[in-house]
Amino acid sequence: MKFMSIEEAIETIRNPNSTFVEQVNAADTLAQSPDTPLEYLLECLRRKGLPAETAAMRLYIKTKRPQIPPDITGFVSDYDDWRSYLRQRNLIP
Repeated sequence: MKFMSIEEAIETIRNPNSTFVEQVNAADTLAQSPDTPLEYLLECLRRKGLPAETAAMRLYIKTKRPQIPPDITGFVSDYDDWRSYLRQRNLIP
């Protein structure tokens, strides 16, 4: 797996021609960096599957959003849901 900078990772996530493996690698890069803006993690949610789930887990950690119920059934990886949640808390414009 190739190491990516945050800038390369968000470019990969936004690129409709990136492969699934590239998307997973990019989402992992963004999720692991403490410097990744919330907006970039939110972008990963548009990709669905593992890239979205990876970003959602980091969003839960960074925002301390509770899972209701606090198990896998309360896990949200939906873009619109997260965007609304982040906006309501003034965490993104």
